[in-house]
Amino acid sequence: MIRGIERPIQPTPGRPYVPVIRAGEWVYTGGYTGFEKDGRVPEDFSRQYQLIIEKARRNLDVAGTSLEQVIHVMVYLTQLSDYPVLNSLFAETFSSTPPTRTCVQVQGLSSPAKRIEMQFVAYLGRDGVSM
Repeated sequence: MIRGIERPIQPTPGRPYVPVIRAGEWVYTGGYTGFEKDGRVPEDFSRQYQLIIEKARRNLDVAGTSLEQVIHVMVYLTQLSDYPVLNSLFAETFSSTPPTRTCVQVQGLSSPAKRIEMQFVAYLGRDGVSM
């Protein structure tokens, strides 16, 4: 059964998508970008990353899973010069069982100030995730 999560952390009223959806034993997120509660996009790449991870953590929790159950992350960067910082932050975030990851450079995101967007796929199964 496929269903949108009824109470995502940041609902998307008036938009033709949901920020997180559950399909059987899988949870998929939309693309998350990092912005503050007031809508401001921080200049600092690390802060944008941190805001994305916080949003993902909360939405995955609402969906019944966690960052520890993430099996794949898709990362979109507007500047490849951020790649080494991404690797460092990613290693801190996913220290026990890192997920697979795809990272591509894009020409731009929904706002010129946004430097990173991330999508997550998590597993809900009881067997857990291992390498």
